[in-house]
Amino acid sequence: MIEIEIKAMLDTQVSSEILESATDLGFEVCWRGVEEDVYYNGNDRDFRQTDEALRIRTQRTLAPAISTTTLITYKGPKEVGPTQSRTELETAVADDDVIRDILDQLGYPSVMTVRKTRIEFDGEYPYEGYHICLDRVDGLGEFIEIERVLPDDATEADKTAATEAIFALLALLGVPAYEIVEKTYLEMLLQQEE
Repeated sequence: MIEIEIKAMLDTQVSSEILESATDLGFEVCWRGVEEDVYYNGNDRDFRQTDEALRIRTQRTLAPAISTTTLITYKGPKEVGPTQSRTELETAVADDDVIRDILDQLGYPSVMTVRKTRIEFDGEYPYEGYHICLDRVDGLGEFIEIERVLPDDATEADKTAATEAIFALLALLGVPAYEIVEKTYLEMLLQQEE
């Protein structure tokens, strides 16, 4: 699958207004919880140099019901452009301790952990297939992500249409374009450490 995503910084007031605006546009809250993403580097190449990502995500669902899910995700290099568009492969993992041990045994060093509280919305017509995430990221602040997941065989026209719709949605939600951030949370946190 190909993920087309735009991320923007928010202040606390705008974040609460977006919660209301998204609902007014037909988006429904589908998930609330805490995510802990442990990122790994390659053992044969530096993912910072190749613009790839490998992470183990532990999701602790707070609503509608309390539960925990673990996912392993590979993200390919970002495509050129204003979005964070890239190939994404993800699957559930039954035991997060075992998958961490496997990566450790294979020589994949952990780089950093990113923690965030997230409210996720799913769109209804005319925004079916679009997702909005309101994130409070430890050490960074508040953000909005708007994304659309497309099949691997999506055409350039499909990608362009999704990108344009995301920018339009961002404007409808009152988020100024100058707040768009092209870096991932991991990249921003690593930059703070330098």
